[in-house]
Amino acid sequence: MKLVAKITTPHRAIVFVTVVCVSLLGLQAWGAWAAYGRQMAEASVATDNMRRALVQHAEDTFRAADVVLDDTVERLRIDGTSPAALQRLHAMLESHYARLRQINGILVYDRGGRWIATSMDQLPLNVNNSDREYFKFHLTHADLGSHIGDPVVSRSTKRWVIPVSRRYDDAGGRFAGVVLIMIEMDFFTNFYETFDIGRGGVVLFTLDKGTLLTRLPFDPQAVGRDLSSGVVLTALRQNGPGTAMLKSKIDGIVRLYSFGHTQGYPLVVAAALSKDEIDDGWLADTYKSTAIVFCLITMLSIAGFRLVKQISVREKAEATLLLTKEKLLNANTSLELLSLKDQLTGLGNRRQFDLSLSTEIQRAVIYQTSVALIMIDVDYFKSFNDTYGHLAGDACLRRIAQAIQHAQIRTLDISTRYGGEEFAVVLPNTDAKGAYIAAERIRTEIESIAIPHTGNPNGFVTVSLGIAAVMPRTEINGAMTLIADADGALYAAKSSG
Repeated sequence: MKLVAKITTPHRAIVFVTVVCVSLLGLQAWGAWAAYGRQMAEASVATDNMRRALVQHAEDTFRAADVVLDDTVERLRIDGTSPAALQRLHAMLESHYARLRQINGILVYDRGGRWIATSMDQLPLNVNNSDREYFKFHLTHADLGSHIGDPVVSRSTKRWVIPVSRRYDDAGGRFAGVVLIMIEMDFFTNFYETFDIGRGGVVLFTLDKGTLLTRLPFDPQAVGRDLSSGVVLTALRQNGPGTAMLKSKIDGIVRLYSFGHTQGYPLVVAAALSKDEIDDGWLADTYKSTAIVFCLITMLSIAGFRLVKQISVREKAEATLLLTKEKLLNANTSLELLSLKDQLTGLGNRRQFDLSLSTEIQRAVIYQTSVALIMIDVDYFKSFNDTYGHLAGDACLRRIAQAIQHAQIRTLDISTRYGGEEFAVVLPNTDAKGAYIAAERIRTEIESIAIPHTGNPNGFVTVSLGIAAVMPRTEINGAMTLIADADGALYAAKSSG
């Protein structure tokens, strides 16, 4: 004797409630994860946009400085350093200084480091800059290009500046001195402060070799610090420009950094947002949505289990009645299906066609929608039977019926055998354009199976199709009109080849 466990409605309800609750939790988890991905993507775009703006700002600033250096070196090469030439040079430097607000000053030194020209009102006495890094660099390097030096405090203004300098030579090609532009450190920090980097974000501006020029938040003690072994410069050397989540060696804060080089200058710019601050907004939204989901799950569980209890009581009383009714319905269904099915093709028969078309006409009248009909006729079918025999003809009709079903996309469309070698497809809620698309799909599907037929000029079985669509106002003669229109279109198709 075998014991069979029966899954009752209460059990299914319990499983359903459990599945729904688990699904809600799964959807919440998936939604939270997707939201986190979007949050990180938006933060990545934000940091990259900041970096691009900072790079453009730096390139524009140093490009303007290069223009001034070019003018100054060219003037020295052409005019020399006579008192009259230096007087004219002073006027030019004053003009550049007044035009470029990022410049702290423009200076010209001779080969000994003494000031010979400046954008200031007058030359300071007994001042020599031969000890500066940029002066020593040009003294030992014949390169006439620009040099961005380590940040220094200006001796004339006592302010932090970034020196940009260029060597100039005498007519014999020997070192003659240095032209220097001092770019205000505040020019960069003031620009950086226009960006919202949050409480834990940073902006870094360094030389390629790692010397820190400035940063946001600004820390005068950090200016000039060597960051060559820091996480940003290390990632830049290993992977090139990009965006990465990195942990700072200085303060231990994990940040989303976007970093890259400037074009044409040995400078590195990085913008970063704190990971904790990026997460804060996402966490707040996640907590709220999770709380709502848990409330829904609690209410669903209470209501579900109450329903299960009621179902269990009713199920016992209705079990016998339901069983009897189910048997009756099964029997009726089987008989109904047999009465509506064409035994040869497995499609609906003519009776189903009439019932379905009448029903859809009624529905179209009620809802004021369109109903369409496709009539299909196998070309030269008598010739096919005469050539291959009636058994082959039956097989041909079965294959065509299968092709019609295979081409059918919507389950609500009704495919039937209208009679003999004719088929019909009823298309609810379909206009003439939709019927044409469906008919073309059927035609190409039948053509693709390529049933050989020597009596057909094409060499294989083809079909002709006629379509009609109507939006009936009343049920009177609606079906007959649709059949007549589709049938007329079918034979028009046949006569036109």
